[in-house]
Amino acid sequence: GAVGALAAAASLQFALLVNALTFVVSLACLVGTRPAARPRPAAGETTAADLSRSLLDGFRYLGSTRPLLVLTVLQMIVNFGLASEKLLVFFATETLSMSPSAVGVIVSAGGLGGIAGALTAARIARRFRPTAVVAAGIAVASGAAVAMGGAGSFAALFVANLVYLWAVVVASLVNRTVRQLLTRRDMLGRATGTGRLLFRSVDPLGVLAMGGLTVAMHGDPRAAFVAGGLLACLATAVAWFGYFSTNCREY
Repeated sequence: GAVGALAAAASLQFALLVNALTFVVSLACLVGTRPAARPRPAAGETTAADLSRSLLDGFRYLGSTRPLLVLTVLQMIVNFGLASEKLLVFFATETLSMSPSAVGVIVSAGGLGGIAGALTAARIARRFRPTAVVAAGIAVASGAAVAMGGAGSFAALFVANLVYLWAVVVASLVNRTVRQLLTRRDMLGRATGTGRLLFRSVDPLGVLAMGGLTVAMHGDPRAAFVAGGLLACLATAVAWFGYFSTNCREY
């Protein structure tokens, strides 16, 4: 969001430079906190075998806990489908021929939507069933992705991106809370780590698939937005009506 605002106010090159400098500052902070001498390995230090065992424990736990398994598979499919969001800047620049300033404002709209999502997620989750909030949030985000594919103006893409990031943040925050509530305390770290591994593993696959679809459509990403949004929406409908509507009602 901040980078988008800088691109709109100044230039895209300046915004990218500022973004790069933030990594330099982060690196400097890490170097400053590095211990002077490397500590000796303590007895019983975690080994690769320990990490592999923990990972396998996480897989087994997710596979044996039905609501967590459903949420995990759902999020993997959603991450795959909504990877089309990575095409937003390309779509605005190449397909809609928008200026760098206009693209920056549209990206900033996503930042505003994300902030709004973070501020409203807890209030929404208190009023409604959490798993219903997750399902509704994904459905709204999916609809916004489809709307991006049909956008033909600055205003339409601005609103679609704002709504998209608002819904994504609400669904993501509530989803994380539900996953923690469903997980045994002694398995929380392993289940969370395994879940993140699975979620992240499909991201590059989704980007590759949506990019390939865009290439197949002669450089027009509209079909990728629509297909990705419909896939995520379909997966959500199956997870809700096939499981959560009749199970785990306390969540």
